[in-house]
Amino acid sequence: MTVALSNHYSHGYYFVFPNQFHDVVGFGDKHTSKERFREVAAAMGTPLLADAPIHGAYIPRSSVVSPSPHVILIGDAGGFPNRASYEGLYYAFATAYNACEAIVTGRDFRKVNKTIFRKKRKEEIMDPLVYNRVFFSILRLIALSPRFVKACYNFFV
Repeated sequence: MTVALSNHYSHGYYFVFPNQFHDVVGFGDKHTSKERFREVAAAMGTPLLADAPIHGAYIPRSSVVSPSPHVILIGDAGGFPNRASYEGLYYAFATAYNACEAIVTGRDFRKVNKTIFRKKRKEEIMDPLVYNRVFFSILRLIALSPRFVKACYNFFV
């Protein structure tokens, strides 16, 4: 698996997830287009075939308000992916669990999900720093210490 954050992307990322029959390649930033996606994929060493289908979906970077009190939006639909990395599986599972808890107990989802909302506020503070050249330099140094990386990850995620 390859994930790349770069200050060449405006709040974006690039990834390759190998699969048995084909790889899933993704890229997104504030200015994503199909042409830009092809350029970045080629630059990262995974050029796309000319006729390769390109599919995508918008990932909201901020919380999405449910249109109804009887609907709970979770994961990407609720705007819960990580603000810096756009990683969404953790939040998809966590918010699904919290939605289930809210439904079963009859409690307000916002109260059951308060720790997730707290993490989202931390991410909003960190977001402007993540795509900063100085931050990338520091990140390269931090990456040399797995224990420090784990501590930072546990604090911010």
